[in-house]
Amino acid sequence: MDRLIELHRKHLELEIAPEVSSAWLHHRFTQIHPFQDGNGRIARALASLVFLREGWFPLVITRDDRTRYLEALELADAGDLAPLTDQFAAKQRSAFVAALGIGREVVQESERVDQVLASIGDMFAQRDAELLQEQQAAKSTADQMKALTEARFREVAHDLEQRLGRPDQRRAFYDAAPPPDDRRDWHRAQILEATHQFGYFAGFREYSAWVRMCIVTETGRAEVVVSFHSVGREYRGVIGVVMVFFRRSESDTGGRQATDIQVLGHESFQINYKEDPAAVGSRFARWLERGLVEGLEAWRRTE
Repeated sequence: MDRLIELHRKHLELEIAPEVSSAWLHHRFTQIHPFQDGNGRIARALASLVFLREGWFPLVITRDDRTRYLEALELADAGDLAPLTDQFAAKQRSAFVAALGIGREVVQESERVDQVLASIGDMFAQRDAELLQEQQAAKSTADQMKALTEARFREVAHDLEQRLGRPDQRRAFYDAAPPPDDRRDWHRAQILEATHQFGYFAGFREYSAWVRMCIVTETGRAEVVVSFHSVGREYRGVIGVVMVFFRRSESDTGGRQATDIQVLGHESFQINYKEDPAAVGSRFARWLERGLVEGLEAWRRTE
């Protein structure tokens, strides 16, 4: 336990990301298992303290999270802490999203009405300035993740095309729609299906962009699309990301329709205005890679 405390203090000095520090502390404590009973509850309390020190939310593991939580602990025992870190980060993102609409101002009963009214203007002016800064921070981070997606799709498409052979009949390529591009409305139905599955409303007015990889062979055309969009009907500084696979086929009217639609990944990726872009980038790279593997497997099965 002394060694655990010593190493944890070093993490604080090195400013290790809270989700990594909390997952590490939680797992190492459960491995030490210093008490006869209650080690899991205490480990979750310690993880919560790491988050609370950063002004984040307590760690809450529900009955619905239990299976994935235990699997992540087993993987951590085997030396892979990433699944537990990802789960803790996902719980924090969900807590941030839920808290965005809960802001509450407390007014002391002893205050005079005129004092309250005098402070309202300053309160809303400060809130508007903070909100604008928060919104821009999330959009800036989303732009970075979109650039990361483009770079990775470019690499994969080039490598895949080399393996397909017959360049006259088989191709793999990528393209993207930046936020001001008229093409940003493409793939809307597939994206909404994904966000509905993940339980939130996708807003496209404040921020909307996508990156896709297309694979064309003798059997037709398939696409893997990554969509970036705001979360909720009113933009509050959170950008959601989903990944979808589908094929394009000719409809009876001569147009093209999407078939074999598959939402990739077990959860959407959410970019919160409070998160450090470097930490977001690390988690996003893992999320993107897992989705790409699922997308390529889906294409291979339907090819």
